[in-house]
Order: sequence, then structure tokens, then C-alpha cells
Amino acid sequence: MRCPQCAKHDTRVVDSRPEEMSIRRRRECGNCGHRYTTYERLEVLACPHCESIESRVASYQLLKAGSRRFRECLRCGREFTTTERVDPVPLTVVKRDGRREEFNRGKLRDKISTACWKRPVSSEQVGHIVDGIERDLLELGEPEVESTVIGDRVMQRLRVLDEVAYVRFASVYRRFEDIDSIAEEIAEYQQWKRSRAQPDQIALLPEPEETSIT
Repeated sequence: MRCPQCAKHDTRVVDSRPEEMSIRRRRECGNCGHRYTTYERLEVLACPHCESIESRVASYQLLKAGSRRFRECLRCGREFTTTERVDPVPLTVVKRDGRREEFNRGKLRDKISTACWKRPVSSEQVGHIVDGIERDLLELGEPEVESTVIGDRVMQRLRVLDEVAYVRFASVYRRFEDIDSIAEEIAEYQQWKRSRAQPDQIALLPEPEETSIT
């Protein structure tokens, strides 16, 4: 676990307390002495197959802002993922109608998962999107962020990941009122897709033959 103060990986747990669907750990850096809190929360609340809460850590991966554990269910053998991250300063999301609410990773993940329903997108890929967006928002350094900023960042990532998930999310986020609006969004997406492919197509053109002048 990397210390948020000095970025060293020399930390130890000084206190650990289970909470509802999570574990809160108080950590201390062995390099600079800084103390901070992390939470390990289930990305899937229980085993997706048998709902057992008994599992073991199969592997471990360090992240920029915490760590990820790949767990194996002791009852059925299915694998799922948990993350442990530094508890950040609460981030407030300003809705379109002016309402304010605390940023909720779970709600964001649910919306993205709904857009990716029955698409070739894994739970881990959805988790990476949520991690990336949360990291981007925290790096802004602002206590409040417009909901449109979050929606735009989701759109950017889904546009690259899966075109159907992108259109699904766009249909809700853009609040399309008729089929013409959906058609316009799809046309813009296709134009963007062609613009990405164009440099590769140009590169595949044969080189012109050199002619010698005698």
C-alpha cells in the first residue's frame, strides 16, 4: 500500500475494524510516519453464484491509490474482486437541477453495468472505468463536480470500449426525446470512428514507386 504523503510502499496496519460490507484499516507509513485510513469494500457484495461471504485472497495487485485483491469463494470456487483505497475527502456531485449529493462509486458502477448488459464487457473492465473516473475527479482537486463532467467521462470511455454500451448510456445521459436524436448521436459516433480509422487506412496505402530521371 502506497503512502499518500510520501508515496513509499512501507506501511503497516495499526488498527483494523470490520464494518457493514467493508473493513476499515488504520495504516502508518514506516518512512514518514503519516497515518491514514483505507477501506476494503466488495465490488461484488457476495459471491455472484452462491452468495457466500467466505473467501480467500488468490492474488494481490498494487494500485496507484490503493490495492486490488482477487478473491476465490470457498464454497463454489468462483472468483471476485475487492479494492482497498485511501479514504478520500468526500466529493460532492452537483446534479443538473442543482441538487447535491455525495459521489457514490456503487451508483456509478451500476449505471455503467446497465449500459454494458449482455455485452462482451467484463466486470473488471467496468471496475477499471470507475477507478479511472474516480481518480480523474480527485485529481481535479475540487470539493464539488458537475454531474455532466462525470457523464462526459463515462461517454469517452464507453465510446472506446463498446459501441452498443456507448449508445445505451448516451440515450439516458443525453435524454433523447425522439428517434432523430438517437440517429444524430449514432451518426456522430460513426464519424468519430471513421476519423480514428483514417490514419491507419492511410498508412496501408502502397508507397509510390520512385522514378529515376536519366
